[in-house]
Amino acid sequence: VGYVILGGLIFDAIESRYELERLEEKERNRQHFVDQLYIHAYREFNRVLNQTFELKYALWRGGISRNDERNDGWQIEVEKDLWKHYIDYELLQYFGAEEKTQYGNDQQQQEQNTVQVWTFSSAMLYSATVITTIGYGNITPKTTEGKIATMIYAMFGIPLMFMCLTYTGDLLADAFITGYSKMVNFIYRQICYRYLKAWLPFKGRQSFEQPDSEHEEARHVPIVATLGVLALYIAMGAFLFAQWESWHVLDGAYFCFITFTTIGFGDLVPGKGTVTESKAGKAAMCALFLLFGMIVMAMSFKLMQDEIISKFRKIARRFGFGKRHRSDPG
Repeated sequence: VGYVILGGLIFDAIESRYELERLEEKERNRQHFVDQLYIHAYREFNRVLNQTFELKYALWRGGISRNDERNDGWQIEVEKDLWKHYIDYELLQYFGAEEKTQYGNDQQQQEQNTVQVWTFSSAMLYSATVITTIGYGNITPKTTEGKIATMIYAMFGIPLMFMCLTYTGDLLADAFITGYSKMVNFIYRQICYRYLKAWLPFKGRQSFEQPDSEHEEARHVPIVATLGVLALYIAMGAFLFAQWESWHVLDGAYFCFITFTTIGFGDLVPGKGTVTESKAGKAAMCALFLLFGMIVMAMSFKLMQDEIISKFRKIARRFGFGKRHRSDPG
């Protein structure tokens, strides 16, 4: 978490400065366009005002025809067409300048090209996607310093993240196994014992009160229980992002699964409801939720892997592949 916060501070300091310069240049282009438009509109207004008097004087002298190019009225019509073409040209020039200062070419960045994308919140989420190798692609560094910092940050952050996932996932898996075993033992000794106590003889009751060693040493969690915990966490994320981002619940669940498995297509990413400067708290919670979700996913994979290996070993022993054959003494 501290490494993610550090990355947020670094990338916010590097990229936000470049982005502010881009937005200022964009505003200057827009203001220049508006100023030029006002200047030419004012000139055209004065010219048309003067020519209106000349047109009225020409009409007073006699009829005018559009085919008569020597007529003042015809000159006014031509000027109107030229004015229209000039406005179209200025608009093309303006939007051409906008394209040059565009932040990106994808749809999400085009929708955000008038606001500041790089904030501490978005930089922190970007740092999390870098070290987890998710890489949504919704925001990317544009400066040389930002690209170099990303490579260095990922070089140290990715191994650190994998080590953290492995250690924390194993620790959480052991805790989950212990809790699951205690719950099963409680059900086995307390709940079932109440119903079977009166039915068993004294010897059978003693054997029931002391479970066999094989049951006590069961250190594997059924896959169904593991998938249940994972599904519960994904459901929490689905409702959470449905509330924050106004997504459909299915889209929220899809986003959580794609993120926890580090697939990261980038078609759904936290946006205006979470990653904004005014909602930095939500952005921090989002990053923590996604990081812990990856830990839960790592724990689930380890538990399912252990359970599958245990099942295969039991099958192998049943068919005699796991037994050691000793040669009879001669």
